Amino acid sequence: MFIFIGFIFSVMCSSIAFAEDIGSPELPSLGIGRTVIEKGKYYIINEAGEPEENTGDEFNIYYDEKNDTLILKDADINSSFYIPAGTRVCLKGANTIDGGVGFQVSGTGDISIEGDGSVIITCSTEGILNSQGGLSISGDADITINAEAYAINLGGGI
Repeated sequence: MFIFIGFIFSVMCSSIAFAEDIGSPELPSLGIGRTVIEKGKYYIINEAGEPEENTGDEFNIYYDEKNDTLILKDADINSSFYIPAGTRVCLKGANTIDGGVGFQVSGTGDISIEGDGSVIITCSTEGILNSQGGLSISGDADITINAEAYAINLGGGI
């Protein structure tokens, strides 16, 4: 496991959120930007960095509802990624997220990031925001965060 945090003042472990949109009712609990990702469906990321539904033969994003697992496979995402608490993120291949927040968690609970892939998060606020829970990282997941505010902002432990 390798974690590189590009620009960080501290790991903030409080329930104070820095992102402007946290708790906004119009944001999806699972989605990219304002686009909802439906559990059990496969998506590719188009050239604009937006998700489009696709078959399981070729995909960049899949949420396995039975196991609460979000699979990112060679995804280049140009917006914040909203995920529900309790999600296990599995990284496959090289992934990027370029948005206001990298991963923003909705609800109360922890998330985990695992897998043998990587993700580079470049954001204007937090790289990973879970104001009502913690974060665990396991396996060979490589995570690089280049954040203008906090790389990781948690309400729980790491």
